[in-house]
Amino acid sequence: MEPSGLLAKAGARITFGSDWPVDPLNEWFALKVGVTRRNDPSAGPEYSQPLSGGPPLTVPQAVRAATINAAWSLRAESQVGSLEPGKFADLIWIDRDIFTGNPDAIAQTRVLRTIVGGKTVYQAP
Repeated sequence: MEPSGLLAKAGARITFGSDWPVDPLNEWFALKVGVTRRNDPSAGPEYSQPLSGGPPLTVPQAVRAATINAAWSLRAESQVGSLEPGKFADLIWIDRDIFTGNPDAIAQTRVLRTIVGGKTVYQAP
């Protein structure tokens, strides 16, 4: 994550992964850190400064890193990673538009519905 913004600016394909169990298994938090380059305030003052290593990613760059670019790194981009004819129709419905508003709020995003293979498998109360 350190030089992601610089690498993206140079044309590199950025893919998100996870440091779980070191970091929380929370993709919304990972997107927020990619866009703001700041940890959660609860991490303590020693981790309150922005990550070094250059500019943050934009929200579209971070979403691509977690979806189609991650699928590409797994050599599965022809089956998953974007909504296109012929691909698995798995998607989520969330409680906000993460492309607008405060980027810090991305970490609080909640899934309202999960659809896998065209069928709802989760529906928030």
